Amino acid sequence: SSMLLLLLSGILFAFLFVFWKSRFQSSVGEMSSNSTSLALVRPTSSTGSTKSNTDKSLSVNSLSREILINFPHTIAMQKQILVNLRIVEYKLAELELFLVFKDLNGALVNWKSTE
Repeated sequence: SSMLLLLLSGILFAFLFVFWKSRFQSSVGEMSSNSTSLALVRPTSSTGSTKSNTDKSLSVNSLSREILINFPHTIAMQKQILVNLRIVEYKLAELELFLVFKDLNGALVNWKSTE
């Protein structure tokens, strides 16, 4: 029965993932074309080195700031992603325990049958 529950939860997760992915793609497609695009690499100045400017423009803080300015709904999405990841982590821990106990029970049965 626990294997059936695990299978059903895996199928449910797959459907939710596909639904979320299609919903996210449609919401990105609905954004207006005049919204500011996220610039990953900015033009380099003639005085500074290319590497330092690229490193600065690709820093996590600047990208996060630009994403939040351009896409304010991402905070809610990030929170939902974290919740989903915690659920997946919990389910994986359950699966790991189940497999460990299954292996232990199988080892005990094999050990008793060899005596």
